[in-house]
Amino acid sequence: MRPFLVAAAVLLLALPVSAQARSEEVGRSAQGRAITAVRVGNPAAPRKVLVVGAIHGNEQAGMAVSRRLRGARPPRGTELWLIDAVNPDGVRAHRRQNARGVDLNRNFGVGWRPGGRPFDTFYPGPEPFSEPESRVVRDLTLRIRPRVTVWYHQMKNLVTKRSGGDVRLEAIYARGARMRHRRLAPLPGVATSWQNRTVRGSTAFVVELPAGRLSPRSTRRHAGALLAVAKAVAPPRTIRKRIPFGDDRKRQTRAYARRHYGIDSFTLDRPRVIVQHYTATNSFSSAYNTFARNRPDPELGELPGVCAHYVIDRRGASTTWCRRTSCAGTPSA
Repeated sequence: MRPFLVAAAVLLLALPVSAQARSEEVGRSAQGRAITAVRVGNPAAPRKVLVVGAIHGNEQAGMAVSRRLRGARPPRGTELWLIDAVNPDGVRAHRRQNARGVDLNRNFGVGWRPGGRPFDTFYPGPEPFSEPESRVVRDLTLRIRPRVTVWYHQMKNLVTKRSGGDVRLEAIYARGARMRHRRLAPLPGVATSWQNRTVRGSTAFVVELPAGRLSPRSTRRHAGALLAVAKAVAPPRTIRKRIPFGDDRKRQTRAYARRHYGIDSFTLDRPRVIVQHYTATNSFSSAYNTFARNRPDPELGELPGVCAHYVIDRRGASTTWCRRTSCAGTPSA
């Protein structure tokens, strides 16, 4: 016996997921090397998960995880964006910094501090986002607005708590990867702090892998942990169940819209208000029957009856949408 949350709204249904990988060049390094993102899943999925295998050229273990995920099947409603390395020049030289001697993970715009010289270990660059690689990450992040971004580093063998994002997602990864989940001191100009401060509702965090290469077994485990995080942010499965909406109801809706809104149409394509409330019933079938019956509105005494709703399980585990045939909203309170 569960109450249902009901909201008049427009539902964007995810299309079936495809595991086919697609490559997209998202920018170039300081020496002109391509920075490529591999997209896996449904391009129309509302949740994007960004994975960066390496930002420091001498910390390459995470690239095995990003490459393994190319063959993954993301949870429904999610798409993976996989970048093996945002610092291809550093990877080629097996050097922490980019070709201009900048530690890219000190070059982001939140908490940036100047200091040092090129090729010093943590040299942050002459100013925030001075480097083409960090600008590529910035622009891509603002374009796709990932729900989660996971950055792979080495050598501490833990999942960090310092990001400022959703610690529950960090904990899911840590459990799946069998890693410690530890809070570290904040650092200036890092990518995770910038994203968590800049992109509302987003979480970015660091996975510090152990030294050396990952074994195939460890690589599988980390890929599984990443997919567990993707599953945690995936939208709930939606079931569509239509109510009767014949000619009589269309005429009634058109007349209602003319009376109240001056709209001569039985469709309301761009609703401006979403109303949330609990149903007076305790099951989906009773809520559905209430909407399916075309009875006068109990408050205004007018027809048509309420006819377009989301019905959302209290736990959010499943969402059912009952709607009329051609209308994306309803003129009701």
